[in-house]
Amino acid sequence: KYEKQELLNLDIRDLLDESIKKDAETMMIKALKGIRFEVLHRRKDGSTFPVEVNSIVGVLEGEQVLLGICRDITERKQYEARLEYMSRHDYLTGLYNRAAFDETLDQLEETSTYPFVIAICNIDGLKMINDTFGHEIGDHCIKVTAMNIKNALRALDFIARTAGDE
Repeated sequence: KYEKQELLNLDIRDLLDESIKKDAETMMIKALKGIRFEVLHRRKDGSTFPVEVNSIVGVLEGEQVLLGICRDITERKQYEARLEYMSRHDYLTGLYNRAAFDETLDQLEETSTYPFVIAICNIDGLKMINDTFGHEIGDHCIKVTAMNIKNALRALDFIARTAGDE
């Protein structure tokens, strides 16, 4: 953790992650215009974390100054990533969902990556399993089937669960 005196002796670029230092000029323009933006800051130990920067130009003791407030948004970014994951993955199996499947199919149509194969699988008797043994056992069957199919595919292959009971 930086001490107050250490921070006062740092240039704002010293707090930026190396991967974004090339964008420092663009960020400064945004800051001077009062445009809110997000950036990766670097801690004293070298680790990084996302911050949201709000700034305003003002006058302090007769000199023009830029006041910036940086807020750690790590939790928000984690929440956003979780929401993004949930919007594209099936809650039960962790496989891609129907929305991701449709998007991938559209991409395949645009890029004309031929040949490709679409295999549709159905677990015969799943309704009977659910009715007889309960949905917990039926869900287990779906998970096991999904993982068996996933394990049989290559890393570049795409697998999705597109319906709730299949």
